[in-house]
Amino acid sequence: RRARPRAALRRGEARDVPAVAAMVLSEGMNPLGLTAPDRFVIYADEGGEVVGAGQLKPCGDEAKSLELASVVVSRERRGRGIGTSIVQRLLGDVPAGARVFALTLAGSAGWYMERFGFETVARGSDAVPLALRAEAAIGAVVARAVADDELVVLRWEAT
Repeated sequence: RRARPRAALRRGEARDVPAVAAMVLSEGMNPLGLTAPDRFVIYADEGGEVVGAGQLKPCGDEAKSLELASVVVSRERRGRGIGTSIVQRLLGDVPAGARVFALTLAGSAGWYMERFGFETVARGSDAVPLALRAEAAIGAVVARAVADDELVVLRWEAT
């Protein structure tokens, strides 16, 4: 008797890019930077379907600064701890002393703050890497126009 396949967290692969891109676009999220599947953690269900993803991207040229991005779970699978598992795995890979930033809507910021200890940072602050400040400025306009929400910059420090 063969064992039944189980849902699993795993590293991203090239074959995951179309599914991740479709989920990101369906949520109106930033679709840029989805071409390096090895930066992703994927949650695949029992049938191997990608139902969640997230990635850590370098923040410009600044050493020890990363962006937590593209965190998405299919709508029908939300509320089951998939997103939490993905972010926990990603943050577990961050070296001590590194800073992780996330750009998110104000309506989602509490999830990151309560579960993982992220703190808000002013968008234009020198504490935010320059490349991310530019992305945040553009994202703020898009967030207001598309989602009628405010873009928030969050920061987490690995210990």
